[in-house]
Amino acid sequence: MRLLRRIGWERAMRASRAFDGTRATLPAFDRDTRRSELAHTVLAGAGLLLAVVAAIAGAWTAVAWHAALTTVLHVYPTMLQRAMRARLARLRPAPDDVAAPPPA
Repeated sequence: MRLLRRIGWERAMRASRAFDGTRATLPAFDRDTRRSELAHTVLAGAGLLLAVVAAIAGAWTAVAWHAALTTVLHVYPTMLQRAMRARLARLRPAPDDVAAPPPA
């Protein structure tokens, strides 16, 4: 996380995020977590594909590095996004709690 702050990634991504910490913007936060999860999943697939190519070539050190880096850089963030959405689900009102629209 510190590395991302140091290279400016968080500052760059903050401009594209609509979440400001209020309940009104929770749907935007949900959308952002899904987008981030998809990006990390695609990149994890690419990393694992490179590990498979390295395994076919017999470069076992490269396989170990790709598998380890893919886990740290993509699998963990994907799990983190899912955990955040599980926490968001607890904040959403139950269907019974949703107020009915005012009569016209």
